Amino acid sequence: FYELSISSDQRLISVTSSKGIYVFEFANGQLQSYIKIKTSHYPLNVLLLPGDNRLLVYDKTNSLSQYVVQGEDINKKILSNDGNDDDDDNDDEDEPLDDESYNCFSLLTWISCGCIKNKVKPVDDEPLLHSSYAYINNNPVAVQLNNEDKAYQLKVFDGCQQQSYASQNCCILDQAYDECYIFHNLNSAIVVRTDNQNILIMQAAVCNTNHFRRQSNDNERQYKILYQQKPSQNVIEVTVEESRYRKIDDTLILVMEEELSQGNRLMVLTINLCNGQSINYTDEDYYLDCNYIYMDENYLIVQSKTSARDTFIKCYLIGDGTNQTRRITVREYDKGISCRIVLPTNPSEDNFQFKSLPFHGGPRREDWIAFWGEKEGDLFHKVQQKHDYLQARLIIEKGENFIILDEFGDLYMKGNNYNVQFFDDKFSFDKLNFWPDNFWIVFNQKTKNFDIYEAAKMELYNIMPFDYFDVKGIKCKDKQSSFIAFDDHGLQHCVIEQV
Repeated sequence: FYELSISSDQRLISVTSSKGIYVFEFANGQLQSYIKIKTSHYPLNVLLLPGDNRLLVYDKTNSLSQYVVQGEDINKKILSNDGNDDDDDNDDEDEPLDDESYNCFSLLTWISCGCIKNKVKPVDDEPLLHSSYAYINNNPVAVQLNNEDKAYQLKVFDGCQQQSYASQNCCILDQAYDECYIFHNLNSAIVVRTDNQNILIMQAAVCNTNHFRRQSNDNERQYKILYQQKPSQNVIEVTVEESRYRKIDDTLILVMEEELSQGNRLMVLTINLCNGQSINYTDEDYYLDCNYIYMDENYLIVQSKTSARDTFIKCYLIGDGTNQTRRITVREYDKGISCRIVLPTNPSEDNFQFKSLPFHGGPRREDWIAFWGEKEGDLFHKVQQKHDYLQARLIIEKGENFIILDEFGDLYMKGNNYNVQFFDDKFSFDKLNFWPDNFWIVFNQKTKNFDIYEAAKMELYNIMPFDYFDVKGIKCKDKQSSFIAFDDHGLQHCVIEQV
């Protein structure tokens, strides 16, 4: 026996073996019945769907099948198949599953972009330089920047057909680049080169609704130089730290750091992709270290250290191609600080609310409440009880929703009004959207599960086991009918879709 799975109501238990799957039914703690399911291929993972007798089985051929247990009868439906399944007798010709009639998430087969599943090679041994993931035209897309045989290539993988990258395109780039980016609902890829000689940002356009391509005719080349600038002579290195795309005004946002002999400086480059206008904002302060706490399309919040004792929380209002980014708040602290930030519905400097309280040691609950009030004071105190070592605790509110982050941007609490859930730095989540309408999805690195919460009540909705690789990031589709999970190296990723 190799894997045990228990249904959410603890009524069914499944056990996989080399000969198939055993399903046991319990009532009042007593075994009532069991049945053996003979699978076409070796089962790797089983998900028991809540509230009924259905199983989702993922096997070694990257095939996902549904089994319905009805007494002694087993009905099988192939949901997706990426392997060579010769057992055609098991194929079910029923109508496709209705997306809205099943309350679970299940693994599909858009897995392992050019590498062996569950085997991550060291980055130094790979030609892979950088990767990025997004939903473009409602399709999951991955891009990889590679350096193979001294040729820089931009590879694009389109998962629209729910197959293992059947749609692959490759662009040969004309020079060296360091990183690549794609964004939700932007029909192009961004490739970036940053060093002490040149900052070069190029846009690779989409030639149709689904795919990227390089045209063979030079007059039809789908490349566009967005920004090119030579750094000043004393710049040692330039790196991209964060990136966003703001759809409402078609603005690309790149947050960069430039390293100089006297310290580092933060830069925010905004480019209007419609007219090509750009503005590069450079913070006037030098720092030894900078942590990026929170970023959305309009605001950037960082912690920067200018010395061993002098630490600052800084907030920026991000500009566009004509309006420069502005630093709107600076707070200095020594040992620790708590902050309350209210994000406005209509972004502006005037509507941005920021309040802070430096502290030493661990304030008592009554001290928190005396300064912050009953609600926020109690939230800060609860986080302190669980994680008293945190130097910075920032509660960020948007409408009725709020999050509490530390100085590194790790999530420690998320809630809606008084409905809260606690997290820590062992959870991965979608950092592009802290404010979803339907679900809040996290990957628990300790249990190797996706924990899915109802966003409004922050109640646990479903748990999905996932032990194929260690998930370090998530990108959710706009309506959250699916999401992309990926590892820390850009070597392995998959799409998980609601069925």
